[in-house]
Amino acid sequence: MTTVGSDIEAGKAPVALAMDWGGTWARAAVIDRQGTILWQDRVANEPGAMQDQLVHAAGGLLQTARDWAGDRPVAGAGIALAGSIDAASNMLLSSPNLPALNGVRLPALWEPILGAPSLGIVDRGAVFTGAVGAAGEVGHMTIDLRADAPQCACGNSGCLEALASGTAIARAAMARSGDATPGSPLQQAYEANAALTGEAVFTAAARGDYVALEVIDAAVGAIIVGLGNVLNIFNPDVVVMGGGVTIGLQELDLLGQIEDGARRRAMSSGHRAFRLAPATFGDSQGMVGAASLVWAETGRG
Repeated sequence: MTTVGSDIEAGKAPVALAMDWGGTWARAAVIDRQGTILWQDRVANEPGAMQDQLVHAAGGLLQTARDWAGDRPVAGAGIALAGSIDAASNMLLSSPNLPALNGVRLPALWEPILGAPSLGIVDRGAVFTGAVGAAGEVGHMTIDLRADAPQCACGNSGCLEALASGTAIARAAMARSGDATPGSPLQQAYEANAALTGEAVFTAAARGDYVALEVIDAAVGAIIVGLGNVLNIFNPDVVVMGGGVTIGLQELDLLGQIEDGARRRAMSSGHRAFRLAPATFGDSQGMVGAASLVWAETGRG
């Protein structure tokens, strides 16, 4: 994260540049201190792209965000992505979703744009980073111990992410799409030999496609086990879920089932005393969270 405190001009509300860099898309936004997304866009991570290609595309997207901000003062830039970051060098050590980026010094993305040095990358709000900044990878706890468990991008198998992410849901549905309900998005994708998205699986489930329903039910089961583990280890009072899968689960009214299932797996009444809440900003939570770090660092939030 970079902050540029000296550029705040009187009479003009500052904005933050934010990026959510996932395995499929890099999304950038201009966000005000209230969390309102004023502008956003995204670019695809080209399959098989090399490190310099990914960095160039993401840097160009951030430059577009800066250009859109115009004469608004930019308080700073923040980035959200999965992986381990060395706090001293601000270097990405290991990213399961974007392994080509391993070794990249992340502030180099925005320092040429903002013309200011980095003040450091805050990993998960600096609440708990672990010995080398790699803590909190809930998505990479092992859920499925079978020898043929789905492979995860991190190199392990049976991870929660390999079972319940949007990509995992789409992959599981595509493997069975030949048996899908005639006319459903799954069956159409199968006949056209087209790529399938997690969103399409949720749409098919909402229309009653039994393959989609079974795939999502399996993902829900994995989430319940993972959330139960989180309850027993961390004893939180609130668990916030966000992202595209959470939006799909909300639309199918499944968050209550997940909350109840996780509570049944909790070891005591103290561990069961929690609330499951959807993220306020839905699929934009990564970008809004990155922007919030800018405001927290500058003291203007």
